[in-house]
Amino acid sequence: MQISKITIKNFRSIESAEISADRFNIFVGQNNHGKTNFFEALNWFFRGPVKGAGLDIIRFRGAPENSEVSVEVEFTGAQDGVQKMKNETNKTKISNLISDSDVITIRRTSATDPKKRTLIINGVEKKNPAGFDSALNDFLPSFEYVSTLINPMEVTKFKANTPIGNMLSGVLAAILEQDETYAEFKKKFDELFTDPNSRVHVELENLSGQVKAYLVKQFPDCEKVVFSVSAPLIEDLLKNFESEIDDEKFIREFRSGGVVIDSYEGEDPSDGDWIAFTDDNAPSDLLFPLEQDTVYIQIRIGGTQEEILNFKLTRLTPEELELIYMDRGGSLRFSRVQ
Repeated sequence: MQISKITIKNFRSIESAEISADRFNIFVGQNNHGKTNFFEALNWFFRGPVKGAGLDIIRFRGAPENSEVSVEVEFTGAQDGVQKMKNETNKTKISNLISDSDVITIRRTSATDPKKRTLIINGVEKKNPAGFDSALNDFLPSFEYVSTLINPMEVTKFKANTPIGNMLSGVLAAILEQDETYAEFKKKFDELFTDPNSRVHVELENLSGQVKAYLVKQFPDCEKVVFSVSAPLIEDLLKNFESEIDDEKFIREFRSGGVVIDSYEGEDPSDGDWIAFTDDNAPSDLLFPLEQDTVYIQIRIGGTQEEILNFKLTRLTPEELELIYMDRGGSLRFSRVQ
């Protein structure tokens, strides 16, 4: 199952957008033109609203008050998605809802309850049965949005509940499913933990019921008390690893006279040069538009670590400068040191 179309309405800087998607997609655009907001809209669709954050934070800036915010995603290959579901109870719920449809649409909108999503088939909204949200999460493809605000060291750790861990464990699972021994192990695992009739599943259900009954007594004034114990997922067994990227041995020196030296431990240092320019004397190989009366810096490094870096120089305060990375986003800040 894969995404075939995305429709966004009134989300951050995106007033209205409809994008058709293929199996492999690349988004290219200038800084501050909506690429991040597009992926944050998808993240909102998959994850839901952030606790404590109102809709005004994400609503399109020019939209009238209380305007609808919505993200609608069309999926193809729904029947294949149902067959790959791990939980048999969830599988039955989704199968009954979509019947023989292979193209479905899911919508999250502020016009109803933004915490919930709606299934649409052939333009008709389906009524959500009990436990629909849990079944839908099991049914939909996983989505990993890596914010640029996250420490890269945390992103690259290969362990449970990190972006890399989630993505690579899915790849490992797809590879291992071709192995007969793993397929047999997975079958036994599912029979033990996810089969509604298995002893483990029954005991987990009983435990959930007992704890819920206790919580109802403890909090009699609550309108609704929900408690459940989820069965373990076999993919979690593939996340019991850790890996880290250590780049502390890298040194880059900027020297007067337009000289730059790169040094990696165990390798010969490479060198290059840097230039400052404006729109009047800019290099011809730039891939981004230039602003008038703005100073840019280009760094060229040769050798084994060859690269070209372009920055926009901005003075934030008399004591602080900022270099904005024009090629990939991000920035560096420099403060005067006494």
